[in-house]
Amino acid sequence: MSAKKIGILVVFAAVVAAFYFLDLGSYLTLETLKANRAWLEDLRDAHAFNFAAAFVLVYIVQTAFSLPGAAILSLASGAIFGVFHGTLYVVAGATGGAILAFLVSRTLLRDWVVEKFGGRIEGIDRGLRENGLSYLLFLRLVPAFPFFLVNLACGVTGLPLRTYAMGTLVGIVPGSLVFVNAGASLAAVESASRVASPRVLGSFALLGLFALLPTFVKKWKRRRSDHWQEEGGATMSLRDRIETFNASRGRTPEVWAIIRKGIDDVRAAGAAGLSIGERAPDFVLPNQRGEMVRLGDRLSRGPVVLNFYRGVW
Repeated sequence: MSAKKIGILVVFAAVVAAFYFLDLGSYLTLETLKANRAWLEDLRDAHAFNFAAAFVLVYIVQTAFSLPGAAILSLASGAIFGVFHGTLYVVAGATGGAILAFLVSRTLLRDWVVEKFGGRIEGIDRGLRENGLSYLLFLRLVPAFPFFLVNLACGVTGLPLRTYAMGTLVGIVPGSLVFVNAGASLAAVESASRVASPRVLGSFALLGLFALLPTFVKKWKRRRSDHWQEEGGATMSLRDRIETFNASRGRTPEVWAIIRKGIDDVRAAGAAGLSIGERAPDFVLPNQRGEMVRLGDRLSRGPVVLNFYRGVW
């Protein structure tokens, strides 16, 4: 590991240690917020821009380091800034912090995350590979999935950063709005846990299912295509069946022309590769859990399909 990566890990460890050593969590309570609301509003009036920027920065740090206090910070945002600006600041801070956690997980903590959460990550990884943005929205909307775990899990998958950022930005808006709106009426809030009532959580679950609607439609179309191939595809040649399969996935002839041109360009450049029918050399590569997998061992169990996606296999 490079000195730069070690330095970043030391900083992360120092921030987390300072939070618990200084007992900063004791200040992130509903009682403390109510007692200091007037003072915080005075600071907002005296230093509007700096105070808002500092709040967003605090929220980024809280999210990036997976520290407790997100609910209280969201309530505070509504109480101090109002519903519109409060939601804007919460979404900006939470998205920024989630992106930092994603990048740290992908670049520095990949092995640790896979080792610690490997069993819980497998399902998330499979859902993201198959459905991408729709599944990420589902994860963000349904409260059954811890926010910090989704941040870390997405970092060790092949999910593009752009898709992750967009899904997080959109997916956290409903939950943020609920807490910020409750904070705007802070006097009526008895506890942060009561803000997320069963009715509210049920609404989020329904939104999550709605986000998966494109996935359900895609699976339905795939089943129809598979059924059609079982009915009339047995008499088709392999090439015709492949072309039918590709057409059912929305790959137009123009797209395939571009792909074939790229393959021809690589061959023309003299790149070495296997031809059809050649025997592949034995090799070892790490899987999504960091375990080393040998091609020969897999072939002994049956056919092997090796898939590369954005540089990760």
